[in-house]
Amino acid sequence: MAVTATENLRALGIFNAWNLMQKAHEAGVKPVVFITYRAGGKWEQSAWQVVSLGKTDPDAHYMDRGHKTFPVWGRGERLKVLDEACKWTDARYGTQGWRTIAGLGGAVFPESLIQFLKQLLKSRKDSDHA
Repeated sequence: MAVTATENLRALGIFNAWNLMQKAHEAGVKPVVFITYRAGGKWEQSAWQVVSLGKTDPDAHYMDRGHKTFPVWGRGERLKVLDEACKWTDARYGTQGWRTIAGLGGAVFPESLIQFLKQLLKSRKDSDHA
């Protein structure tokens, strides 16, 4: 039976985007940042948020929890606003190459975290065959 992406991540102790970011930070990967979508609700507006181990926006509204936030005003704006968030993060942190990772929801990750995860998965595969 084939192993799913989620099962591979779980075997590495990665259950969400935050876990991946923590592991990358512990390994010395820089920068450790990702962008996640916050669905709106009664008290919060839908938005893309830039997340790091520290605050990405020290002046953020308290409901944004220190994350640089890019509000999404309508369904048709979602991808346009994601592009704005990626460009802001690239300029601020020197990131590039944003993509999603199967098994980690709808967050997007820069190439540095994608490559780090590939190394972890390769190490795991190599140790399984040793």
